[in-house]
Amino acid sequence: MRLLQPLFALFASATDRELTRVVEYLKAENRILRDQLPARITLTNRERSRLIKLGKRVGSALKDLITIVSYRTFTRWVAVGDGNPTPQRSTRKPGRPRTAEDLRVLVVRLASETGWGYTR
Repeated sequence: MRLLQPLFALFASATDRELTRVVEYLKAENRILRDQLPARITLTNRERSRLIKLGKRVGSALKDLITIVSYRTFTRWVAVGDGNPTPQRSTRKPGRPRTAEDLRVLVVRLASETGWGYTR
C-alpha cells in the first residue's frame, strides 16, 4: 500500500487536464509492455474478480480502455458472475475421439486374413 501512496497523492493534486495526460502516458506505457509479453496471458480467479470489480465502476468507457482481454470476454465474465468468473470447461479433448483398441485390432486382423483394405 505504501508504494501506491505517491500515485494517489499525484491523482489527488492533479487537474483534469493533468489527469488526462497521466492516463495517456500510462496507456502508452501499458501498450509498450504488453507488446513484450506473450500472446496469451492467463489470469487467476482473484485477478479476474478484481478486474470485474474495477471494470464495473468504469462503465461503458471500459470499451476504450480494456487491453488485457477483449471487451467481449470481460462482459462474459460479468455475465457468469463474480463468484466464479470462468465458466465450466469441457474436459473432453478437441477432435475426433480415438477408436477403441479392440476395434482397431479386429480391423487389422480382418485386413491381414482377407487381404482386404488399404495397401499403402
